[in-house]
Amino acid sequence: MKLLKKIAPIAIGAVFALSTVGSALGAATLGANWKNNFPAANTIIVVGDEHDDALALTEIARYLQISGVTTVTGESYLFEKRKDKLNLGEDLNQIRSTLTEEQLPTILAEEKYYDTNNEEFEYKQKITTSDEIKLTHFQDYDYKNNKPTLGFELESGTFVLDYTLEFSGTGPSFDGSTLEGTSIVLMGKEYYISKVDDTGITLLETTTKATVEEDATVNVGGKNIKIAYFSEGGKKVALVVDGVETTPIAEGKTYRLKDGTVIGVRTIIYDTRQGYKSKVVVTVGTGKIFLPKEGEVKINDKTVDGLNSYISSTDDNLQSITLEWTIDETSFLGPGDEIVMPGLKALKLMMTEMVFPAEERIEVDADRTKLLLRGVPIKEGKIDITLLSSNDEETWTHIGTESEPLKTSNTPTLKLQRKDSFFATLIKPLEDEGESYKITVTDFDKDKNTVTFASAGGKKCTVTQNEECEFGEVVFTVSGLNATAKEVNITAGEDVYFDVIVTNAGAVFTLPLSDELGSGTWSLSMIEEDEEGRIKEGKIIEFEAAIVDGKSTVKKIIATWAGGKMLEEDDDTDVGYVESPLATKVVYKTGGDQDDAIVSYFGDEVYGKVYLAGTGVTTATGGVGIMASELTAEMKATKNIVSIGGSGVNKFSAELLGLPFPTYGSSEEWISETGVEAGMALVKIFERTTVCPKVCLLVAGFHSQDTYRAAKFLTTKPEKLTGTEKLLRQADLATVA
Repeated sequence: MKLLKKIAPIAIGAVFALSTVGSALGAATLGANWKNNFPAANTIIVVGDEHDDALALTEIARYLQISGVTTVTGESYLFEKRKDKLNLGEDLNQIRSTLTEEQLPTILAEEKYYDTNNEEFEYKQKITTSDEIKLTHFQDYDYKNNKPTLGFELESGTFVLDYTLEFSGTGPSFDGSTLEGTSIVLMGKEYYISKVDDTGITLLETTTKATVEEDATVNVGGKNIKIAYFSEGGKKVALVVDGVETTPIAEGKTYRLKDGTVIGVRTIIYDTRQGYKSKVVVTVGTGKIFLPKEGEVKINDKTVDGLNSYISSTDDNLQSITLEWTIDETSFLGPGDEIVMPGLKALKLMMTEMVFPAEERIEVDADRTKLLLRGVPIKEGKIDITLLSSNDEETWTHIGTESEPLKTSNTPTLKLQRKDSFFATLIKPLEDEGESYKITVTDFDKDKNTVTFASAGGKKCTVTQNEECEFGEVVFTVSGLNATAKEVNITAGEDVYFDVIVTNAGAVFTLPLSDELGSGTWSLSMIEEDEEGRIKEGKIIEFEAAIVDGKSTVKKIIATWAGGKMLEEDDDTDVGYVESPLATKVVYKTGGDQDDAIVSYFGDEVYGKVYLAGTGVTTATGGVGIMASELTAEMKATKNIVSIGGSGVNKFSAELLGLPFPTYGSSEEWISETGVEAGMALVKIFERTTVCPKVCLLVAGFHSQDTYRAAKFLTTKPEKLTGTEKLLRQADLATVA
């Protein structure tokens, strides 16, 4: 198994750790849910260049479900541009409507054709793509046991593509005397023109070609061929193929063997002079291909379903040949699948994977008589938010709860009292900048007539009348203050709002307003960014929250779903993806008496990797780790990292610990910094540091075996690890030996 891989270009996106349910703002930690800090789509594993940590690498990769990068070998075109990828709801034609030599330099090369008079004709090749091949969300009992899949569901009759060969200027005479016996290249394959008439053109696929002399046996395409005899004065030749004699074959004609192989006679060089030997140029191919002027292609006299040809001529000159590929029966194209052009098998559509950036995972939770957002990543960390609660078990009676109210307003002003909390959110119009803070009024000083605000992350601001408070780029002004009565009015600064929250990756959630209380139903809106990253400009998801039979529940979820609707994952779970470039995923849990949902917001483009390729193109999945020397500044800035091995073998581990590289296990610096001696190991979380801007995990033992046991401990007994670091001693590691 190959464990190391070269890293493909990194998709930039923010990374957030999922908080433990019920926690407030907090940093990434170890513990039972430590792997939630390292989502597979945005995590890389780093080992030393001269490492011996394959076992630890494999163990961590398996646990985090990190797979290798798929590489494509051979000529192909990826339906993707630098600023335009294939998103949900888009078809191939939207990425590129026409492919030419620029995209497929061999398959669609500009070629030259020579007729029987050796006259030269230039022609170009192109492919027109389909507007019916749409990336969507589907399920079918005939595909992966009805599992919901992101990919392509292609019904019978779906147009796939048109291939066109077109001569520049006047083409060759559309006549058997000038075309028959010549060769022409279509889609990178050479074909022999054996017959031309008013009905169309007959081709022989040239798999292998060779010259056979009298009294000699030549292996051509796996067939042993020799000349048996000539007839009709050298106009026909009988051959012996693998010991079986054919009937006489005329020049330009074919003979089909019982196994389907087609033997073609291209040229007969018949010479009866003394001392000279006659020769035959033969081809061995897979079949005889008939291209009608208009209609279904035939191979070996059998119709090829899903492939039609159209031959155009002008003033008796061949001008173009077009092949139209359609789906002849319902087909599916998901990650790892391919669909091959019927008959000619010169092209295939293939899908390697869906690409997901970093994930923000937020729960819309119905808890008894409350509606909450759990694990919301805002500027200062992750937070749980009680949006609404009910005291009468019939209607929503409070924003927040009665004891911990949440103040909101859809105007620029907000009236507050001591211990009141609110969200202040900056959203710059038509830009990708936004941030939210949860702020509480903590104190009033009536002697100084001041008020103190504190954010959930610990920042404080003490001001008096007409003074400003700043939390990051969020600004608001104290517009009215009565410290004795413990009341304060604030006015939002430019582009600041009190009725929405924006996550770090740009998802906007609406907050309830006081005039929306008193009803048993309220709709929570989540708004994506658009394709340009502009906050609050994308698609909307509505979560209809209601009080039903005295309990809160998410009654309905409404969005523009890829595939037209949410799909049933199992009896208690529906799943849907918003049909948009960001493709927010929603899992709807309906198994109990209080339904809720999990939102996965990716903050950047979600897209499929789909290729048009020659049928010889192959794919392979590389290893799951990279060497420390391959780690770039961009990777450090945009990826969560698991660093395996100590500062003696892994340069990045040394950087995390602030040690010179290499600092070996026996070094006093290593022991004093880590406490790791023989038979021991360290697991430690790093977050938002100069070396680690995102979240990093160090897994390092005194020896490689200790490192592996530490990895095994992480994957089998994560609940025994708490806080941000743990020194594992011999007794700990022995439990997983």
